[in-house]
Amino acid sequence: MDRKIDAFFYTVGNPSAAIEEPATSVDIRMISLNHDDIRNMVADRPYYIMTKIPAGTYRGVDYDVETYAVTATVITNANIPEQVVYDMTKTVFDNLDELKASHAAFRNLKPEEMLQGLSAPFHPGAEKYYKEKGWLE
Repeated sequence: MDRKIDAFFYTVGNPSAAIEEPATSVDIRMISLNHDDIRNMVADRPYYIMTKIPAGTYRGVDYDVETYAVTATVITNANIPEQVVYDMTKTVFDNLDELKASHAAFRNLKPEEMLQGLSAPFHPGAEKYYKEKGWLE
């Protein structure tokens, strides 16, 4: 056995140490998943989004990689008071730069994209904040 592989499929949040580490010792190539069948699957399932892994995320991958993804969704109990959820949501977005600096996985967060692909309905407190910001109608 030569301990080599030609290809693999890996579902992971980006950037991932599981990809970064091997990319430091071997050349890697990433292939976009943007075929019509993929886009149709995403269009039929609101919890998926089309996205890209930005060029430079991994050593040697100096091009954007189009793919699909699931998003992380913060959820709460519907019984939590509206003001509590509003304040929490406002705190996150008011401090988004600090959050982005705290971990590489948050580096590319963009508020206008963070409301896509959610797997839970909006809590009234979060919805109020998003409407104030003009992110929801």
